[in-house]
Amino acid sequence: MLSRNLAATLELLAFAYLIGAPLGSLLGVLAALRRGARLDGFLQTLGLALASTPTFWLGMAIFAALLPSGFAPYGRVSTGLALATGFQAVTGFYLLDALLQLNLPVFLDVLARLIPPALAVAAYPLGVCLRISRALVADALLEEYVRAAVAWGVRRRVVVWNYAFRAALPGLVQVAGIAFAYSLVDAMVVEYVFGREGLGRLLFDAITLSDFKLAIGLLVLVATFYLVVNTLADVAQALIDPRVKL
Repeated sequence: MLSRNLAATLELLAFAYLIGAPLGSLLGVLAALRRGARLDGFLQTLGLALASTPTFWLGMAIFAALLPSGFAPYGRVSTGLALATGFQAVTGFYLLDALLQLNLPVFLDVLARLIPPALAVAAYPLGVCLRISRALVADALLEEYVRAAVAWGVRRRVVVWNYAFRAALPGLVQVAGIAFAYSLVDAMVVEYVFGREGLGRLLFDAITLSDFKLAIGLLVLVATFYLVVNTLADVAQALIDPRVKL
Protein backbone atom coordinates (compact mmCIF):
# COMPACT_ATOMS: atom_id res chain seq x y z
CA MET A 1 0.00 0.00 0.00
CA LEU A 2 2.77 2.42 0.91
CA SER A 3 4.84 1.75 -2.20
CA ARG A 4 1.86 2.01 -4.57
CA ASN A 5 0.61 5.27 -3.10
CA LEU A 6 4.13 6.70 -2.80
CA ALA A 7 4.56 6.23 -6.55
CA ALA A 8 1.32 8.14 -7.17
CA THR A 9 2.42 11.04 -4.96
CA LEU A 10 5.94 11.15 -6.40
CA GLU A 11 4.54 11.27 -9.94
CA LEU A 12 2.55 14.39 -9.06
CA LEU A 13 5.41 15.93 -7.09
CA ALA A 14 8.06 15.31 -9.75
CA PHE A 15 5.87 16.65 -12.56
CA ALA A 16 5.02 19.77 -10.55
CA TYR A 17 8.66 20.34 -9.67
CA LEU A 18 9.73 20.07 -13.30
CA ILE A 19 7.37 22.97 -13.92
CA GLY A 20 8.04 25.12 -10.86
CA ALA A 21 11.79 24.94 -10.26
CA PRO A 22 13.12 25.71 -13.79
CA LEU A 23 10.47 28.36 -14.45
CA GLY A 24 11.08 30.02 -11.09
CA SER A 25 14.85 30.03 -11.64
CA LEU A 26 14.51 31.60 -15.09
CA LEU A 27 12.13 34.27 -13.80
CA GLY A 28 14.55 34.95 -10.92
CA VAL A 29 17.41 35.53 -13.35
CA LEU A 30 15.18 37.83 -15.40
CA ALA A 31 14.28 39.80 -12.27
CA ALA A 32 17.97 40.08 -11.30
CA LEU A 33 18.84 41.45 -14.72
CA ARG A 34 16.06 44.05 -14.34
CA ARG A 35 16.70 44.81 -10.66
CA GLY A 36 15.13 48.04 -9.53
CA ALA A 37 12.72 48.13 -12.48
CA ARG A 38 8.96 47.57 -12.41
CA LEU A 39 9.37 44.07 -13.80
CA ASP A 40 11.67 43.22 -10.90
CA GLY A 41 9.13 44.44 -8.37
CA PHE A 42 6.31 42.58 -10.09
CA LEU A 43 8.24 39.29 -10.21
CA GLN A 44 9.31 39.56 -6.57
CA THR A 45 5.71 40.19 -5.54
CA LEU A 46 4.59 37.26 -7.68
CA GLY A 47 7.18 35.00 -6.07
CA LEU A 48 6.12 36.04 -2.58
CA ALA A 49 2.44 35.47 -3.42
CA LEU A 50 3.04 32.01 -4.91
CA ALA A 51 5.24 30.89 -2.02
CA SER A 52 2.68 32.10 0.54
CA THR A 53 -0.58 30.95 -1.08
CA PRO A 54 -2.17 27.94 0.68
CA THR A 55 -1.78 25.05 -1.71
CA PHE A 56 -5.09 23.40 -0.82
CA TRP A 57 -6.94 26.66 -1.58
CA LEU A 58 -5.13 27.03 -4.90
CA GLY A 59 -6.01 23.45 -5.77
CA MET A 60 -9.69 24.01 -5.00
CA ALA A 61 -9.66 27.23 -7.05
CA ILE A 62 -8.19 25.43 -10.07
CA PHE A 63 -10.63 22.54 -9.71
CA ALA A 64 -13.60 24.94 -9.48
CA ALA A 65 -12.37 26.93 -12.49
CA LEU A 66 -12.31 23.78 -14.63
CA LEU A 67 -15.83 22.61 -13.73
CA PRO A 68 -17.67 24.97 -16.17
CA SER A 69 -15.64 23.49 -19.04
CA GLY A 70 -17.20 20.09 -18.38
CA PHE A 71 -13.91 18.43 -17.55
CA ALA A 72 -13.35 17.45 -13.93
CA PRO A 73 -9.77 16.23 -13.42
CA TYR A 74 -10.81 13.82 -10.67
CA GLY A 75 -8.67 10.75 -10.15
CA ARG A 76 -5.52 9.65 -11.94
CA VAL A 77 -7.04 8.00 -15.01
CA SER A 78 -10.44 7.20 -16.47
CA THR A 79 -11.30 3.68 -15.33
CA GLY A 80 -13.40 2.98 -18.41
CA LEU A 81 -10.63 4.12 -20.76
CA ALA A 82 -8.02 2.07 -18.92
CA LEU A 83 -10.15 -1.09 -19.13
CA ALA A 84 -11.05 -0.50 -22.77
CA THR A 85 -7.42 -0.05 -23.84
CA GLY A 86 -5.96 -2.78 -21.61
CA PHE A 87 -3.81 -0.39 -19.60
CA GLN A 88 -1.86 -1.97 -16.74
CA ALA A 89 0.02 -0.23 -13.94
CA VAL A 90 3.55 -1.62 -13.88
CA THR A 91 5.78 0.95 -12.18
CA GLY A 92 3.01 2.93 -10.48
CA PHE A 93 3.89 6.02 -12.51
CA TYR A 94 0.99 6.12 -14.93
CA LEU A 95 2.62 8.49 -17.42
CA LEU A 96 5.63 6.21 -17.69
CA ASP A 97 3.48 3.08 -17.83
CA ALA A 98 1.38 4.51 -20.66
CA LEU A 99 4.54 5.38 -22.61
CA LEU A 100 6.02 1.93 -22.08
CA GLN A 101 2.81 0.34 -23.36
CA LEU A 102 2.51 2.89 -26.22
CA ASN A 103 -1.00 3.65 -24.98
CA LEU A 104 -1.54 7.18 -26.30
CA PRO A 105 -5.21 7.62 -25.18
CA VAL A 106 -4.36 6.73 -21.59
CA PHE A 107 -1.21 8.87 -21.69
CA LEU A 108 -3.20 11.93 -22.77
CA ASP A 109 -5.90 11.24 -20.20
CA VAL A 110 -3.36 10.85 -17.39
CA LEU A 111 -1.56 14.00 -18.51
CA ALA A 112 -4.79 16.01 -18.63
CA ARG A 113 -5.64 14.91 -15.08
CA LEU A 114 -2.09 15.52 -13.85
CA ILE A 115 -1.55 19.08 -15.06
CA PRO A 116 -4.19 20.90 -12.91
CA PRO A 117 -3.02 19.51 -9.52
CA ALA A 118 0.61 19.86 -10.64
CA LEU A 119 0.07 23.58 -11.26
CA ALA A 120 -1.16 23.96 -7.68
CA VAL A 121 1.80 22.04 -6.24
CA ALA A 122 4.25 23.93 -8.48
CA ALA A 123 3.28 27.29 -6.97
CA TYR A 124 5.48 26.95 -3.88
CA PRO A 125 8.74 25.82 -5.55
CA LEU A 126 8.19 28.38 -8.31
CA GLY A 127 7.88 31.22 -5.82
CA VAL A 128 10.80 30.07 -3.67
CA CYS A 129 13.16 29.48 -6.60
CA LEU A 130 12.18 32.82 -8.12
CA ARG A 131 13.03 34.81 -5.01
CA ILE A 132 16.20 32.87 -4.16
CA SER A 133 17.63 32.88 -7.68
CA ARG A 134 16.87 36.58 -8.00
CA ALA A 135 18.75 37.39 -4.78
CA LEU A 136 21.72 35.13 -5.53
CA VAL A 137 22.15 36.21 -9.16
CA ALA A 138 21.76 39.89 -8.25
CA ASP A 139 24.57 39.53 -5.68
CA ALA A 140 26.75 37.62 -8.15
CA LEU A 141 26.35 40.34 -10.79
CA LEU A 142 28.00 42.79 -8.38
CA GLU A 143 31.12 40.64 -7.88
CA GLU A 144 34.44 42.00 -9.15
CA TYR A 145 35.14 39.11 -11.52
CA VAL A 146 31.75 39.59 -13.17
CA ARG A 147 32.39 43.32 -13.61
CA ALA A 148 35.82 42.56 -14.99
CA ALA A 149 34.29 40.16 -17.52
CA VAL A 150 31.86 42.87 -18.62
CA ALA A 151 34.72 45.37 -18.91
CA TRP A 152 36.68 42.92 -21.06
CA GLY A 153 33.75 42.67 -23.45
CA VAL A 154 32.64 39.12 -22.66
CA ARG A 155 29.28 38.34 -24.22
CA ARG A 156 26.27 39.06 -22.04
CA ARG A 157 24.97 35.50 -22.24
CA VAL A 158 28.31 34.12 -21.04
CA VAL A 159 28.47 36.61 -18.17
CA VAL A 160 24.94 35.83 -16.99
CA TRP A 161 24.92 32.04 -17.27
CA ASN A 162 28.58 30.99 -17.02
CA TYR A 163 29.56 33.45 -14.30
CA ALA A 164 26.61 34.87 -12.34
CA PHE A 165 24.18 31.94 -12.51
CA ARG A 166 26.94 29.40 -11.98
CA ALA A 167 27.97 31.22 -8.80
CA ALA A 168 24.37 31.21 -7.58
CA LEU A 169 23.77 27.55 -8.46
CA PRO A 170 25.06 25.90 -5.22
CA GLY A 171 22.79 27.96 -2.99
CA LEU A 172 19.89 27.53 -5.39
CA VAL A 173 20.32 23.74 -5.41
CA GLN A 174 20.30 23.63 -1.61
CA VAL A 175 17.12 25.70 -1.33
CA ALA A 176 15.46 23.84 -4.19
CA GLY A 177 16.13 20.51 -2.47
CA ILE A 178 14.54 21.73 0.75
CA ALA A 179 11.56 23.10 -1.20
CA PHE A 180 11.16 19.72 -2.91
CA ALA A 181 10.94 17.99 0.45
CA TYR A 182 8.42 20.54 1.75
CA SER A 183 6.32 20.14 -1.40
CA LEU A 184 5.61 16.51 -0.50
CA VAL A 185 3.02 17.66 2.05
CA ASP A 186 1.52 20.03 -0.54
CA ALA A 187 1.19 17.15 -2.98
CA MET A 188 -0.49 15.02 -0.32
CA VAL A 189 -3.08 17.74 0.32
CA VAL A 190 -3.71 18.60 -3.34
CA GLU A 191 -4.13 14.99 -4.42
CA TYR A 192 -6.95 14.61 -1.89
CA VAL A 193 -8.67 17.70 -3.36
CA PHE A 194 -8.49 16.16 -6.84
CA GLY A 195 -9.47 12.67 -5.69
CA ARG A 196 -6.14 11.12 -6.64
CA GLU A 197 -4.77 8.08 -4.88
CA GLY A 198 -1.58 8.75 -2.97
CA LEU A 199 -0.13 9.28 0.47
CA GLY A 200 -2.59 12.07 1.27
CA ARG A 201 -5.69 9.98 0.70
CA LEU A 202 -4.07 7.02 2.43
CA LEU A 203 -3.30 9.12 5.52
CA PHE A 204 -6.84 10.52 5.58
CA ASP A 205 -8.33 7.03 5.37
CA ALA A 206 -5.94 5.76 8.07
CA ILE A 207 -6.97 8.53 10.48
CA THR A 208 -10.68 8.15 9.66
CA LEU A 209 -10.57 4.38 10.26
CA SER A 210 -8.27 4.71 13.32
CA ASP A 211 -5.62 2.60 11.61
CA PHE A 212 -2.79 3.95 13.73
CA LYS A 213 -0.20 1.45 12.50
CA LEU A 214 -0.70 2.65 8.94
CA ALA A 215 -0.66 6.31 10.05
CA ILE A 216 2.61 5.80 11.93
CA GLY A 217 4.10 4.04 8.92
CA LEU A 218 3.13 6.99 6.72
CA LEU A 219 4.73 9.46 9.13
CA VAL A 220 7.93 7.42 9.20
CA LEU A 221 7.92 7.32 5.39
CA VAL A 222 7.47 11.10 5.14
CA ALA A 223 10.25 11.72 7.71
CA THR A 224 12.58 9.39 5.79
CA PHE A 225 11.76 11.23 2.57
CA TYR A 226 12.74 14.54 4.20
CA LEU A 227 16.06 13.12 5.40
CA VAL A 228 16.93 11.52 2.07
CA VAL A 229 16.09 14.60 -0.01
CA ASN A 230 17.99 16.97 2.30
CA THR A 231 21.01 14.66 2.24
CA LEU A 232 20.93 14.46 -1.55
CA ALA A 233 20.71 18.26 -1.73
CA ASP A 234 23.81 18.54 0.48
CA VAL A 235 25.68 16.04 -1.69
CA ALA A 236 24.69 17.88 -4.88
CA GLN A 237 25.82 21.19 -3.40
CA ALA A 238 29.18 19.67 -2.43
CA LEU A 239 29.64 18.31 -5.96
CA ILE A 240 28.86 21.66 -7.54
CA ASP A 241 30.75 23.90 -5.12
CA PRO A 242 34.28 22.71 -4.17
CA ARG A 243 34.21 25.06 -1.15
CA VAL A 244 31.53 22.91 0.51
CA LYS A 245 32.71 19.88 2.46
CA LEU A 246 30.42 17.16 3.76
